[in-house]
Amino acid sequence: MYTDPQLAHVGLHLHEAKTEYPDARLQVATMPMSYVARALETDETRGLMKAVVNADTQRIIGFTCLGIEAGEIMSVVQMAMAGDMKYTQLQDFVFAHPTLAESLNNLWGFLQDA
Repeated sequence: MYTDPQLAHVGLHLHEAKTEYPDARLQVATMPMSYVARALETDETRGLMKAVVNADTQRIIGFTCLGIEAGEIMSVVQMAMAGDMKYTQLQDFVFAHPTLAESLNNLWGFLQDA
């Protein structure tokens, strides 16, 4: 199904993660696309990014993006998940500027306990 703005998801949603990892300390980060510089530049600020993290391992369990080029942003997170990277590595990564993916530096600052 195609939507405008795009909707992309990889991994588990929070309710699935709670079932799959009942003893883990889970965290969720939600950031509106209006906080994404490239989205502001293109006047495409509808939507949000949401990530589910296992705080004990710092691994990304799931990611959802609703917004401009959501599939492209999700692909970056998907590669990080496949490579077993910690979310802190994406937080510190130097992305090209201006790109939508560089917003992944800021997303993790919104982490809160689930």
